[in-house]
Amino acid sequence: MKFNIHAHIFNFKSILTQEAVRIMGQRAKGSQFGELVIGGLDAVLERLDESGDPDLLAVVFGDSVATNPVLRKLLVKAGLKDTHASQLVSRLSDSIHDNADYKSIRAAFDIIDALLDPDAESDTAAETLGDFLDFLRIALLPNIDQVTDEILGQLRRGDALVPLMMDIIGTKPLKRDLSLFPKQLDSTSRQILRYPGRVLPFVKASGHRKGTGNHDTAFDYVKKAVETMGFVGVKLYPSLGYDLASVADVLEYCNDNDLPVLLHCNRTGFKRGDGDEAFTHPRLWDPILKKHKSLKVCFAHFGGDEFVATHIAPDLNYDNWTEVIHQLILYYPGRVFTDISFNTLPMSKAPNAAAYLPKLKTFIADPEMRSAILWGTDFFMVRQRCRDINYEQYYRKQLGADQFRVIAEDNPQVFLGLDKFKANIQRYLSFLAQPLKSDWSKAGGILMQPEIYKQMSDKLGGDPPLWNPACNRSQQVLAKYLRGLLAPIYRTDLKKDADWMVTLADYKGIHFATAHGFAPAGNAFALEVSARMAKAGVKLKHPDLDWTPVEDEVRHWAKDPNNCIGKLGVALCSLVIPD
Repeated sequence: MKFNIHAHIFNFKSILTQEAVRIMGQRAKGSQFGELVIGGLDAVLERLDESGDPDLLAVVFGDSVATNPVLRKLLVKAGLKDTHASQLVSRLSDSIHDNADYKSIRAAFDIIDALLDPDAESDTAAETLGDFLDFLRIALLPNIDQVTDEILGQLRRGDALVPLMMDIIGTKPLKRDLSLFPKQLDSTSRQILRYPGRVLPFVKASGHRKGTGNHDTAFDYVKKAVETMGFVGVKLYPSLGYDLASVADVLEYCNDNDLPVLLHCNRTGFKRGDGDEAFTHPRLWDPILKKHKSLKVCFAHFGGDEFVATHIAPDLNYDNWTEVIHQLILYYPGRVFTDISFNTLPMSKAPNAAAYLPKLKTFIADPEMRSAILWGTDFFMVRQRCRDINYEQYYRKQLGADQFRVIAEDNPQVFLGLDKFKANIQRYLSFLAQPLKSDWSKAGGILMQPEIYKQMSDKLGGDPPLWNPACNRSQQVLAKYLRGLLAPIYRTDLKKDADWMVTLADYKGIHFATAHGFAPAGNAFALEVSARMAKAGVKLKHPDLDWTPVEDEVRHWAKDPNNCIGKLGVALCSLVIPD
């Protein structure tokens, strides 16, 4: 299974602070579509006050873009007839301004996208108007649920992602600005329950959050998110204008609680002002890594794809951020990582573009570097350049199956702590288990005591194939939740039935769960697994659900690192059982 270690599921309205509007306007200057963005942001600024409604502000931005004459000119330049471009702009404007109905907005965007849609190869060749408009469509999605659906809809059923939160506030934020982050936090946490085992989010820690009024400090939010909301790591973005000393308490907490840190690490992106990229320079981390002996850090973007292409050797050239990251990886093996998110240089025609891929392949082939490089796309930021799926296909093709597997499947498990079920993953499982525990209790579930289980096993000469009928109601309730939680993790293509078929790994997983005392739900779920597999023509060795003969297979499966998320599901089972 593949992990996208660097993605975003926030939407425009969830980060639309006064500081965010200012910084986005600053970034838009010089962009080929900057006039559209700046016009929209100016319209938002006119409405941005203490009572500014995020939903309304998102509509204001979209309406400004749609009604800007520049959009029609750009559509014509992209190849549309003038009359057709005018009609599309009018339809988009009416949808946004009059209806504020996302379905209508989406329909208008889809028409434009279909007309401008390139094939996969040309999509990665250059930034286009279609890229910008589709990026805008995702940003204007009405809620975080829909942004999450958007990216997971592009992935295989078993793939997972790490959503990185964003928190853009200044030193003197408006009250309404301070209230946006906790709402984003709640919505992001909800995605864990919507997609168990597939969404493992990092909470943002901003050095500007000082606990103003009734609002928490950055440390308070991190602690709450990690201990009660299922978050597994922390995201930093120092170029927003804060030094690492302002999050020293967060870093100490991460070190003590098995929390990996990922920070923005290139010279572009969101910056408070000129020169603030210095706050994210990787050389600042050497003393921190020396102090915190257990801390794991990922320097995103490999320091910048322009530095990857010009990297020479791991020396003391602090001007090349990739070289500094290379040094840190060598000095702190197993603790320092990097990702290749939004590294679009090799897709371009820039003078040094051709040097990038040979350098990257050399890094992945190097035994000392191979385990430190992670896959990430920077969804949906990368949509300004190309589609997420095309970004992945490009790198799969260029790197080859083996190198892509290393960075997308093997290495992320170590960084996240999935390989050894670190404390952050155990807390994540506990968070997932809460609704299951609640439903078990409501159903009046009966769990056989260990001594009774032993008596039954001794009497039958092995594990009982079915439990006491008194457990039937509990079996049904837990089986229902297990189907919802575990089945999507393992789904795969079996006899062209990719929609609901469960692989043999599920069957082994239920055996493993049963061995840990979770037989009531295990049996009920396994019965359904057996029926569906039989329907697909998959023959089972032991259709009577006699567990003992497959114990060796279970042990082998449990040790398979490629089934790490599968083990998450199995471990979840044991947490559901009341003490």
